[in-house]
Amino acid sequence: MLDEYSKKRQFNKTPEPKGKPSIATFNNLIFVVQKHQASHLHYDLRLEAGGVLKSWAVPKGPTLNPDDKRLAMMVEDHPIEYANFEGVIPEGNYGAGTVMIWDFGTYHSANSLDRKESEKNILEGLKKDHISFVLNGQKLKGEFALVKLKKSREKDAWLLIKANDNFAKNKILNAEKSAKTNKTMNEIGKNSSLFWSSRDGGIDLDNLPKGEMPEKVKPMLATLVKKPFTTEGWIFEVKWDGYRAIAQKKDDSVILYSRNNRSFNERYPEIIASIRNLPLNMVMDGEIVVLDEGGKPDFSLMQNFSTNKKGILKFYLFDLLWLEGHILFNIPLYRRRQLLQKIISKSRGLISLSESIEKDGEYFFEAIKKEGLEGIIAKRKNSLYRPGLRSTDWLKIKTHLQKEAIIVGFTDPKAGRLYFGSLLLGAYEGEDLIYIGSVGIGFSDQALHTLYEKMSQHVIADSAVRGAPRLKSAHWVKPAIICEIKFQEWTKDNLIRQGVFLGLREDIEPKEVKIERSR
Repeated sequence: MLDEYSKKRQFNKTPEPKGKPSIATFNNLIFVVQKHQASHLHYDLRLEAGGVLKSWAVPKGPTLNPDDKRLAMMVEDHPIEYANFEGVIPEGNYGAGTVMIWDFGTYHSANSLDRKESEKNILEGLKKDHISFVLNGQKLKGEFALVKLKKSREKDAWLLIKANDNFAKNKILNAEKSAKTNKTMNEIGKNSSLFWSSRDGGIDLDNLPKGEMPEKVKPMLATLVKKPFTTEGWIFEVKWDGYRAIAQKKDDSVILYSRNNRSFNERYPEIIASIRNLPLNMVMDGEIVVLDEGGKPDFSLMQNFSTNKKGILKFYLFDLLWLEGHILFNIPLYRRRQLLQKIISKSRGLISLSESIEKDGEYFFEAIKKEGLEGIIAKRKNSLYRPGLRSTDWLKIKTHLQKEAIIVGFTDPKAGRLYFGSLLLGAYEGEDLIYIGSVGIGFSDQALHTLYEKMSQHVIADSAVRGAPRLKSAHWVKPAIICEIKFQEWTKDNLIRQGVFLGLREDIEPKEVKIERSR
């Protein structure tokens, strides 16, 4: 019953219990819900039955709302002793990451309070792909059901459903803390020892070059290419749609800044707090994004996040540049990522490692395209970090056309719209500022007002852009305000077609906005 569990684990390298099928001595059946930050955050529901813990991975976690049915993927049986496991599964092991006992207690089947009868009902219900049970936990109480999705492509897919009883729709108290120790995920991770010798699979700094912490690092940049590819020696990551950021942590001092060295500390205090909880001193490269309800990055949500807090703020890390007195610019990328992964397995909150795959960029690109994401980044595994350089060791492949543009003017409003009609846009080609077209959709009422106020402070008499159209309704502005747009294609005249405004950018300077020609 525990063969699959045992095959996946090396018990001399993980603190997880080895265990064996057993009958617990409790008067009632037990259950546990463990919050597990592995490659992806999820919750594991485990019900005692037949001498083991029958287990389901619940990506979004249990809920007390009967209208919110949660996907639950049945996984291998776990030993009864696993109900007491809270701690860190070391890197290199199956399920590496922090495990919290999010909830625990006793349970019985929906139609019996007796332990033996309940266990019999649960085991019979599992064979019939439907079980109903009543939880008596610290957070979860009342009746639930697990129903197998018979028409699903995934043979182990179930739904976890809350019954509409007296406990339905109650607020789950202390949802972020362990029901066993009252610790957060960060505290559990920090209290687990961080090994440093290469013998035990930890972090070995002995052979890394020493150096002072670099300051005001200009991020390394990627070159735009047309098509994805599949090649040995390359890794592929998601191209996140947000703000590129460098994070520096030294003891309790944290600095977070943009690629043009503008501070993000006041704008994103939540990220600062998460960085401060990291166990080591380091300099990291990553991307700040705001996710929508579906977990996808949404650039428009970033515009007002600091005031309305709509969306899910994340800081995805993809590179490590300095660590505890060791400079890593000249260390191959795959080694920098190995070090970063070991450290980030100890962190929680808003910080996550940007996942990657090796070799198969074409498959990854198609998967990203289906998800509606912006594109992928391809990097040579052996590439060194070159601050401020746009290198062919790093490439970007976009699923749709999207870029930064400089606002060089605006037109008068029409058809009842307030403030302005369209934005006139430009970008640099060498030292020349070139007109690249206009965008007239994608604006909220608030964006129209905000943009008009900003542009009114920079109005000039004549156009500062080469190739500007002759429009009676045009008002020209200094090339000081940058926005993000998406568009259908470049025309033969090198103008954007069917452009849509996404939001303003404050993390780059106008001179950095270039006309990119894909290779």
